[in-house]
Amino acid sequence: MPKVNFLPDNVTVDVSKDENLLRAAMQGEVHISATCGGVGTCGKCRVVLEKGELETTDTELLTDEEKKKGYRLACLCKVKSDAELRIPVEARRGERAVLDRLREAAAFGVMLSTEDIHALVDFKVDPLIQKVYVEVEKPSLSNNTDDLSRLEQTLKKKGYEDLSIDYDILVDLAEKLREGDFKITVSIMTLDNNHTIVRIDSSDTTKSNLALAFDIG
Repeated sequence: MPKVNFLPDNVTVDVSKDENLLRAAMQGEVHISATCGGVGTCGKCRVVLEKGELETTDTELLTDEEKKKGYRLACLCKVKSDAELRIPVEARRGERAVLDRLREAAAFGVMLSTEDIHALVDFKVDPLIQKVYVEVEKPSLSNNTDDLSRLEQTLKKKGYEDLSIDYDILVDLAEKLREGDFKITVSIMTLDNNHTIVRIDSSDTTKSNLALAFDIG
């Protein structure tokens, strides 16, 4: 199993042969800037090969002179043997979020998970809309308040106060509650500390989060 040593941190990581070099750095909690998420388009994850062997995909993001000096892009390298690499100053700066709420990013030969991206860059996930799973108390002789009031009481315990609800959602509230046996997922939009219920699912859908993004240049 090859050993990869990263300088100037002097961190050594045991990796499998053919492991992606950027992933190897993340395993050792060694920060290398990779603002494109490790797909080989930003040219930020520069390292200098001091010793050892790497299998490298050629890129125009490095000049011929830089390549002669040992510069490589970590995301485009596979580890072939014990190696020692130096992380230049420029690759240790300029941290910024790769993509908000990025679940996976495709890297050369590997898939980057959310945890991998967190290891690459430090950012806080703060979505506009959050899903909250709740179990609402069923109506009874001791609590015969309306459905909305009981839902608001439940959400208040989770820190959501002064809630508003879209009319279309309110119309379907009773049906959704009973369809899910009063176990539902509430999607809450928070804007300027104002909370609005924008969707209700009659089951636990907190692990199903979909988004659509447009890059308009």
